[in-house]
Amino acid sequence: MRMTSSLPAPQKNCWSVRSKPCVEAFLAERGLELSKEKTKITHISEGFDFLGQNVRKYGGKLLIKPSVKNVKSVLGESPRDHQSEPLDEAGSPD
Repeated sequence: MRMTSSLPAPQKNCWSVRSKPCVEAFLAERGLELSKEKTKITHISEGFDFLGQNVRKYGGKLLIKPSVKNVKSVLGESPRDHQSEPLDEAGSPD
């Protein structure tokens, strides 16, 4: 089984030398491996998407909010899908 992740690291060098072997060993013990195509190394201030959420640090605070891709997929639906049926004079749907 492959694991998809975006892992924050202060420096890419630090990740490849120190952290990556530890993470790979941890996952290997559990029958998992990092996906080279899907794993992205990024600084926490740039943020990363994980499970439909965008995680980043801004001004000393950790911000977690829906990812842009996730919001676009929801808003991409037709607005008519979310409108209620017109009401008749009595206030009930036709």
